[in-house]
Amino acid sequence: MNTDSFAALQTGTGRNNLLSQTGLGTAETIFTVGTDTGTANAFVSIPSGSGVIGSANPLDPNASAASLGGNVGRPDVYRGMRPYFNSSSFDGRAFQINLSGRYTTSAAATSAGHVIKIYQNSSAALGGNALITLTSSTTEAAGNWNFQAQATLVWDSVSQKLAGTASGYIGETVKALAVVGPVTGLTSIASLLFVASVTFATGAANVITPVEFSISQI
Repeated sequence: MNTDSFAALQTGTGRNNLLSQTGLGTAETIFTVGTDTGTANAFVSIPSGSGVIGSANPLDPNASAASLGGNVGRPDVYRGMRPYFNSSSFDGRAFQINLSGRYTTSAAATSAGHVIKIYQNSSAALGGNALITLTSSTTEAAGNWNFQAQATLVWDSVSQKLAGTASGYIGETVKALAVVGPVTGLTSIASLLFVASVTFATGAANVITPVEFSISQI
């Protein structure tokens, strides 16, 4: 993440921290965050100009992510009255999604590789429109690996389409820069909500540890 990151989740064990999930089999599993009473599905989203923004967890990965503060999405040099965005901040202006982390596989991949996905959806749930799909080698050995995905996307209120480019890697496999979308029929900024998931090809004791899931204005 960088000084223009305005929505970010980072790894940890507390409230609003991205959680490590263990003992996973081959079912698709959405990334989760901690809450005061348990867990919830993790998501990052584009803010609206009319959004009511209160205190939030610090975006700086060097700060304690379990603390609350006023650092909710603009570099200090630009900071003014909240909200920091208006109705045109993301209308035809690009933004960047970053996802990174690590995983442990309990068995070697076989005919299918392990998969990390980022979806655009209208709610914090699996499904929706798959924007990025990272697939590992079908011969990837059991062990410890990492992943990273980055997408630069644009939405505008006239075409009501979301499109852009994406690239990344998973394990030893690189995903070359490719076109994303277009996803059509997205009538408002409220539709720009993003979730991520993992699907392991084999094994029953796999581990996923997402480290960062963020959006930056560019």
